[in-house]
Amino acid sequence: MEPVLDDVEVPSGRPGGLIGAVDNVLRPLRLFEDHEMARVNQVAREMGLSRSTVHRMLATLSHHQFVEQDEYSPAYKPGPALVDIGLAGVSKIDIRAVSHMALVTLRDLTQETVHLGIMRGATSVVFLDSLESDRVVRTGGRVGWILPAHSTTVGKELLAERSGEEIVKLYPSGCWRCLRTGR
Repeated sequence: MEPVLDDVEVPSGRPGGLIGAVDNVLRPLRLFEDHEMARVNQVAREMGLSRSTVHRMLATLSHHQFVEQDEYSPAYKPGPALVDIGLAGVSKIDIRAVSHMALVTLRDLTQETVHLGIMRGATSVVFLDSLESDRVVRTGGRVGWILPAHSTTVGKELLAERSGEEIVKLYPSGCWRCLRTGR
């Protein structure tokens, strides 16, 4: 029986047991972690491969919609298949379970009620979790509630991540009085 080569380094610097062709095709996708777009010559330089090889790899990835060529330049950017796979993975995460200890820490540190909410549509917040303070005067839990984003602290925090232009589009008649935070 042949030994397993999981921990053995092969001359290419790649761990033993990996399929080189698959490794080479997946490596350009990792560039999108740090770069919005990547050009053929940039990928070739970082991978130590010829431009023609990288061009064929990107053409194959493009055919399967993992990358797509930018309409204004010869650079490539993440394609719909890559985005869909990422979103499918994220959708399986239980955000309440992942964030619960952070909520406990925040509540204990501030001695205030804390809420976890996400945007639902463009202008509403759905509350996923709440931990109440032990104080006599406190805000109650809101799990399951759906409220206008502009009327809650959680919603205002989430709206604060948007640009002024986006806010104007969301609230064209103006809602500045209700968005005021007192800062």
